[in-house]
Amino acid sequence: MAKAPPGLAEKLGLRADRRALVIGAITCPDLAEAVAPFRAAGPDAAAMVVAELPDAAAFAAAWAGARPLALPFWGVTRKGKASPFPEADLRAALRAESWMDNKTCAVSADWTATRFALRR
Repeated sequence: MAKAPPGLAEKLGLRADRRALVIGAITCPDLAEAVAPFRAAGPDAAAMVVAELPDAAAFAAAWAGARPLALPFWGVTRKGKASPFPEADLRAALRAESWMDNKTCAVSADWTATRFALRR
């Protein structure tokens, strides 16, 4: 293989001209490291929203801030059946509001990210 595999920031689509508005706390070190250089100063400078969603309450708070922006939304959830807010719950909640998942990537051994966009 001549080219190294993409890093997490690249998988999330983060670049100097595509910054992320982070809503809520990020506790996953891998996610924090990937997002740090590409944090948007505010909604007007953001091309997407990133939120770590350890539970349903964190999702409700993040979604209340993200939904009106209509930007692509990366929901980062814990992996596994023991997750307090599994990816399936996130998918069901956003699909019910006409948001469709269109990409998923591993964040770490414990976290996964799913990107959603408003259905046209």
